[in-house]
Amino acid sequence: MSEEKPEEEIVKKLDKVADSLESTTSQLSSVVTQQQLDLIRERVSKCESDLTKMEEALQGSSSNVTDKLDKLTDDTLKIGENLSALDRDHSSLRALIYSSFVLSTLSVVGLVIFAMQL
Repeated sequence: MSEEKPEEEIVKKLDKVADSLESTTSQLSSVVTQQQLDLIRERVSKCESDLTKMEEALQGSSSNVTDKLDKLTDDTLKIGENLSALDRDHSSLRALIYSSFVLSTLSVVGLVIFAMQL
């Protein structure tokens, strides 16, 4: 029996060591997991920050594009108005040319008639 007691004591000590190792392993796993969670939180936070910056940049870019589009629309309308004015001017000039041709023709005919009567 005296031999059984040291063996039992050794088994008890080994059980305690095993329990201690299991507890330590579990704690280390928790620490590693917590470190991984912290790292993930940092990365998620950085990604959220980057997304916020991108949203702000896109909103600014969108407003710039909208402003430029409005300006281009106004410029297009002005170009259309100018083109319409140029068409009217061209038509008026063409009418003046025809009128001057008719007047000059009549003047020449009048001069010929007057010269014939002399």
